Amino acid sequence: MHTGHDSPERPKDRCFDFPVGEPDSAVTEAVALGATVAEFQPQKNVRVMSAYAGHPFCLCFDQA
Repeated sequence: MHTGHDSPERPKDRCFDFPVGEPDSAVTEAVALGATVAEFQPQKNVRVMSAYAGHPFCLCFDQA
């Protein structure tokens, strides 16, 4: 967990990081479970998501 991303919508939010192997399938699965992709994406190897209740979390993957 870290102190999320400074975005205009949610400054200084806490964010859980989840390591994933394949970002596209992880995003698809998260959306199927009710999450949404955040508009603000600060890094190429991270997908910032919002849970159905609006809480942010990050899907992190290694670009190696």
